Amino acid sequence: MQRLLPAAASSYQKNAADYQGEGWRLTRVSGGANGIVFRAQSEAPGQRDLAVKITLPDGRHRSEREYAATLALRLAGYDVCPHPIYHRESFPGLPGPVVISQWLEGGRLETSPPPEDMQTWIAILSALGEVHSLTPERSHVHLRPAFFASREPGNLMARIQERLNKLPGGIIGGLRREQIERLLQAACQRLPQFWNAPVDERLVLDDVNPKNMILNKGIIRFVDWEYSGWADPAFDIAGLCTQPAYFDLPESHRDWIKTEHSLILDDKTLPQRTTIYEQLMLVFWVIRMSQSLAVLDERFESVNRFDSAYHESFQMRYWERAAPLFGI
Repeated sequence: MQRLLPAAASSYQKNAADYQGEGWRLTRVSGGANGIVFRAQSEAPGQRDLAVKITLPDGRHRSEREYAATLALRLAGYDVCPHPIYHRESFPGLPGPVVISQWLEGGRLETSPPPEDMQTWIAILSALGEVHSLTPERSHVHLRPAFFASREPGNLMARIQERLNKLPGGIIGGLRREQIERLLQAACQRLPQFWNAPVDERLVLDDVNPKNMILNKGIIRFVDWEYSGWADPAFDIAGLCTQPAYFDLPESHRDWIKTEHSLILDDKTLPQRTTIYEQLMLVFWVIRMSQSLAVLDERFESVNRFDSAYHESFQMRYWERAAPLFGI
């Protein structure tokens, strides 16, 4: 690491897509929405490529979560993530904490597989099943609660309300602030705040974007563990049913995802819990898209961003799906 970190700092400072120095070649990897990632190739023979990831220093403990979750999974014997190598909270010349891991070979999914690609969907759910198999009792590493995911609906309602509180008044995109407030109020009134029985905490990814999935020889592995931690695994499945990348999945396929994963985890109540989270997450995404329209995102300047037309389109698509559910 004595030469790799200075090389990463030089590459970042020069804003170089491709940098060579200090015995390393670093290539900037596109596609990240928050962190900055380099593929590092050593000039020394026989050394495997590494991934160098710089995370936002925004108080969410992103790098700590990533390193701890991948280390916990590896120590437990699960091959669903990169091998973690190094974690450092700061380094001169870098804008945030850094995590170094072995580079995962394979192709990033980029978009949701079509419903008929059952082989890839089964690979996704099988890999998530391994992630969700890790419990606090089986972990050899201390992990935090997941950043956004919850153990019950009331927790999620509170997190969504925090997001809503940050929105400005007036018109945001295609909606008025008052409309969004009424939507969340109606959801909180109609949905339960607590489960009838305790739910076992398990490790969740808390960001099941297909861009975080690497497919290699029919096996899915996950990158980007910045929000990971202990929570209800049904939340990850709700993400597969509601994130923008999966928005156009037919309802029948979303039902299949819930049923299939409940069988994998032997959890008969998972489909019901997932549906509650799913409905709440439709409200979340209305607010999340509104935040982007109000330019409230905190990200590195050089990472990928969608334009306002994208955010307003999805703001209204989520509204049109959520509003009828809650009588708005």
